[in-house]
Amino acid sequence: PDEIFRNPKQERTQGFLKKIIAAGHRV
Repeated sequence: PDEIFRNPKQERTQGFLKKIIAAGHRV
């Protein structure tokens, strides 16, 4: 998992997932 977070392409995906998770917690 750490390797994926280190990748630049995956970093963008991680930010998107974080936004989606935050939205889910808000609802």
